[in-house]
Amino acid sequence: MTDTMRHDTRQLVDITLADGVISSTRGHRFFAKARGWTPVSALRVGDSLRTPDGTFRIVTALASRFHEVGCPTGGQESRKCP
Repeated sequence: MTDTMRHDTRQLVDITLADGVISSTRGHRFFAKARGWTPVSALRVGDSLRTPDGTFRIVTALASRFHEVGCPTGGQESRKCP
C-alpha cells in the first residue's frame, strides 16, 4: 500500500446508468470519456463512464443523498435509522 484515501461517507451520490444505479462517495473518481478521471461531484448527466470491461455507459441521472453514519447495514439492532 502506498496511500490511503479518505472520503466523507455520509454524503453519497446515486449515479443512474441505463442498466442500473451505482452509489458512490462524492470524492470517488470515475473515468469519463473525453474528461478523464473525474470526481463523482463533477459528473454530469450525459457523461460516458468507462466500465471494467472497457465499454462505456451514459449517466442518465445523478442524485445526492445522506447516509446516517452508524446505521446498521443488516443483522444489527437499529438506532433510529431510516
